[in-house]
Amino acid sequence: MSNPLLQNNLLPPFSTLQPDQIEPAIDQLLADNRQQLETILNNLTAPSWENLVAPLEALNDRLSQAWSPVSHMNAVVNSDALRDAYNACLPKLSQYWTEMGQHQSLYEAFKALRESDVYPVLNEAQQKLSTTPCGTSPSAVSPLKIKINNATPNYSNACLS
Repeated sequence: MSNPLLQNNLLPPFSTLQPDQIEPAIDQLLADNRQQLETILNNLTAPSWENLVAPLEALNDRLSQAWSPVSHMNAVVNSDALRDAYNACLPKLSQYWTEMGQHQSLYEAFKALRESDVYPVLNEAQQKLSTTPCGTSPSAVSPLKIKINNATPNYSNACLS
């Protein structure tokens, strides 16, 4: 049986989603995103909307399309198996977003885009999206934020126990 979280769905796949499909799908999407990010950055000569921001947004949208139904189901039809799968993925997602916020090459690419002749031509929405994932330099990500993100599964388990 194919994993509904890895398929393009017009609507969230609530009725076909099983807890044992969640972690493998998130693991695959995170690995794919990391690999594709490196491909984007390695092939980048002059950052633009088309070769940096749009592909990155597409990668992260695909991840969001998979995680959002899981998060929703965890909130409304929680079970032990679903909670375990959800909690297994939280540190992985936290690590991914921390990596995105601290990725030096990604930061440099966004900085180059903002300093380029292309940036003023972008519309207001594109300019807003053309900031680094954390909106700051990679070294400015707070170690406290990382600790809080890593503590989330423990807090979730304590609240539901």
